[in-house]
Amino acid sequence: MQMTSICQIYADAGLSAFTSGDLQTAEAMLVAGVKEAERQGMNSSASLALMQNLALIFYKQKRVAEAAALLEKALRQARKPPRSEKQSDIGLALADLKFELGSLD
Repeated sequence: MQMTSICQIYADAGLSAFTSGDLQTAEAMLVAGVKEAERQGMNSSASLALMQNLALIFYKQKRVAEAAALLEKALRQARKPPRSEKQSDIGLALADLKFELGSLD
């Protein structure tokens, strides 16, 4: 399923804010995009990318535990049929964060 236009608008606005260094706006846009994707029942690479990008924002804000929790949620979704090609990217990002937290298991 392709990302709907409203989700794409949130994703683009979040990326633009992130690029300009406005992490607060980037977070707000990506949170809104994730909520919209969940409301629509999306389980696509695009919706998983929203979650992965939001986790990056959390990480940049030193909210590592929240980033890890969001990546765990994204990984659970990526493993659902049909499995997403983003599964390995999300898994690697999660492993990096867990290593940083000292909770790699």
